[in-house]
Amino acid sequence: MIASRYALLLTGLGALLLVSCVVSLGFGPARVPVDVVWQILLHKLFGIGDVNWSAGQEHIVWLIRVPRMLLGALVGAGLALIGAVLQAVTRNPLA
Repeated sequence: MIASRYALLLTGLGALLLVSCVVSLGFGPARVPVDVVWQILLHKLFGIGDVNWSAGQEHIVWLIRVPRMLLGALVGAGLALIGAVLQAVTRNPLA
């Protein structure tokens, strides 16, 4: 029972992370609609969909914003891991 709740929680949080990352790719000085961001990502990652966006939108999303988003996610995960290790090593929940 507890394992299924934990799995459901992790699935929900993973989906929320994915949605927030994709939505964040649309914001910036040059706005790109979220549906175009989804289409670009699906086309680049899986080859799905037709190309109906400009080359500028593709370059902004794929070459500029995706690497920044991935780097931010990796840095956040690393900081969370280091914080958890520091709490475990010092046995201090406020560390």
